[in-house]
Amino acid sequence: MGSNTNDKQGRSGRPLKVVGRNGSLRPARRKKGTSKSKGDAGDGSAPVSFPVVVEFVRASPTPGPESLKSMYECARWLARHRAECVTVVGHANNRGWTKAAKALARARVAAVTDLLVLLGAKPAQLIPISATRLHSVPVGSTLGERRQHRVVVIFRHEPPQVRLRQTLRRATGR
Repeated sequence: MGSNTNDKQGRSGRPLKVVGRNGSLRPARRKKGTSKSKGDAGDGSAPVSFPVVVEFVRASPTPGPESLKSMYECARWLARHRAECVTVVGHANNRGWTKAAKALARARVAAVTDLLVLLGAKPAQLIPISATRLHSVPVGSTLGERRQHRVVVIFRHEPPQVRLRQTLRRATGR
């Protein structure tokens, strides 16, 4: 083996080698900038910090461009963790017409759930809340105050193993 070993090893314990087109061998190595403990954002193993907030522009059910990356990471994470579930809650500003605000919040939730499914999540992992959260808009409110309510929030459920342990403790009295 010598000094030309790498940290990736095969089943036999020997370092992995990559065969080039010309038949030469070289050691397998990790991409620069990635560590062994943190996942790559492209493969869905990157840690996702919940709750995930998806922002929208005024009076639109289309997610903003800055939110697409967080939605992509959330969908890839859900694709890798099939036992996990999330709740999707829609928010909207109520500017005098409650029916339109509720419809907009529901359309935002539908857009987020559809996009998460398209990006790899299973529909059974997503629980859309039909009761939307409406926020009144004060007369002298700022743009930032109005913008913070144009969102859909994705909450992670409690992991199934923890829920099961708590249920067993209550049933057995421990």
